[in-house]
Amino acid sequence: MRSRYAHALTLVLASLCLPGSSQASDATTQPSPRDARWLKRHEAINEKAKQSKWDLVFIGDSITDGWDGGGKAVWQQFYEKRNVGNLGIGGDQTQHVVYRIENGNLAGQSPKLAVIMIGTNNLGRNRFGPADTIEGIQAVVDSVRKATPDTKILLLGVFPRGQAADDPFRAKIEEVNQSISELADWETIHYLDIGPVFLEDDDTLSKEIMPDFLHLSKEGYQRWADAIESKVAELMDEEVPAKTTLFDGKTLDGWTNEDGDTPPKGWAVVDGTLAVTGWGEDAFTTKEVGDFEFEAEWRLPPKGNGGIFYRVADYRYIWLGPEYQLADDLTRGYKPSADNSTGSNIDLYGPDAGKPVRPHGEWNHTRIVVHDNHVEHWLNGELILEYDFLTDDWHARVKDSKFSRLHPYFGQPQRGKFKLENHVGSEVQFRDITVREL
Repeated sequence: MRSRYAHALTLVLASLCLPGSSQASDATTQPSPRDARWLKRHEAINEKAKQSKWDLVFIGDSITDGWDGGGKAVWQQFYEKRNVGNLGIGGDQTQHVVYRIENGNLAGQSPKLAVIMIGTNNLGRNRFGPADTIEGIQAVVDSVRKATPDTKILLLGVFPRGQAADDPFRAKIEEVNQSISELADWETIHYLDIGPVFLEDDDTLSKEIMPDFLHLSKEGYQRWADAIESKVAELMDEEVPAKTTLFDGKTLDGWTNEDGDTPPKGWAVVDGTLAVTGWGEDAFTTKEVGDFEFEAEWRLPPKGNGGIFYRVADYRYIWLGPEYQLADDLTRGYKPSADNSTGSNIDLYGPDAGKPVRPHGEWNHTRIVVHDNHVEHWLNGELILEYDFLTDDWHARVKDSKFSRLHPYFGQPQRGKFKLENHVGSEVQFRDITVREL
């Protein structure tokens, strides 16, 4: 297994010196109980652990605890059939969860999957800063891995809180989520930041989703369950469409140029990666798909530029499709939300400005989902862009873009290939390239 866990620790520790971060202490990492009432709840979970064999557990604070309240109907719909345990206690911070895990909450258990969402109470009421919270979340992950080594972990970003988009909590949460995303190795530990599903178009929170701008309503729990369902099913090895590996790490099999010849010029296998080695041709898959979930890791050189094209089809004189743009935003001076920056659908839709992009030389993880003409661009576990094909908005944007000569046909093909761009020899590297047909 290729793990970046140790590397993540280095990055997390480095984040403690960022401007605005408080000096980290061990208060959020050392196991700590609360009061007698809390201990009674802790022991009740321990008793349930003795009486049950869980395949799935949710670990967290009052937001997780709320699955037994406002989220109960959604919980019954999605999780009761999966032998699930709720390890949420209201008011818990990371140090309290560490205590519970180390003192019996997972004793005798080896679930297939643990969903972890914790940290908002560390940040609340100025208890701790982002640095301490980051260390605390890592301690929770460590404690789960120690208690049940074979369990996969789905680590969720801390949910947004505070009604306004500029609420002070938002910046702290973003700092925390940027750092904990590095804990993912995408094999044992996976990361998703589903925060955007709770937000309105103007990035505010509504009382319909979070009545107190912190805890979820029934609709909020529905959005939570919907957002993680495909990942939960995958990590629990349920009957979902299988992934197909598009690159075997050894050869260029399955990749051609535009004319179907192999291999495409300017590409080679370099240290187990599919790499641009100089000026040449774009690389096309021989495989065509319709609705899909595509994943890949990639890294750029300084000033690097590339792209992942999907539903690529023959528009008579050009093979083209929508693009997930790859760019060294910082060195090139691109605005994070620009429609030519990383994660954009180039010249059509810009990504979220707070996207968790990593600098050139470091690996990024991309996920693209297309289903029923709805498109999602994910970056390092965070949903950064959504749009729909063939809507009035789509047509208006295409007419006003460099693709105007292809209107109204651009985006209509329901199946197509994937294409990796060779942008004037920019030495982009790819690995772990897979697709799941939906």
